[in-house]
Amino acid sequence: MKKTITYSSIIIATLLIGFIIGFLVNGRVTRHKIRNMRSEFTDQGFNRLFMRVLHPTLEQMEQLKPILRKHAENHRGIMKSFHSEQEALFQDFRSDIQPYLTEEQIQRLDEMHEKHKRRLERDGPRGRRPHPRPGK
Repeated sequence: MKKTITYSSIIIATLLIGFIIGFLVNGRVTRHKIRNMRSEFTDQGFNRLFMRVLHPTLEQMEQLKPILRKHAENHRGIMKSFHSEQEALFQDFRSDIQPYLTEEQIQRLDEMHEKHKRRLERDGPRGRRPHPRPGK
């Protein structure tokens, strides 16, 4: 009887540890994928994406650099216009719902919007604070 309880406890503890480790690993993998996706909105991320897909030779890379630079700039312009359109959409949304909200709700909505704008300004399009790379 004692052995059964001991073995059952070991199995349950192992399962719990496995669930916890799986949960943590899944969160890290998901966060990493989201960061990679967000990095594609920068010029360097845009270039890195296509270099990773194309695997160009050194000669091709030299020929592709100006083309990628041009299109990365266009991509950045599209993202900037997207952000300004998103801001206009929010202001339109706010003006539509404002008559139905209390002052406190309007204040919370404005605070949420300001936090979002500050985070974008601080963290940039990648969604995280830039940090210097080691050795640079």
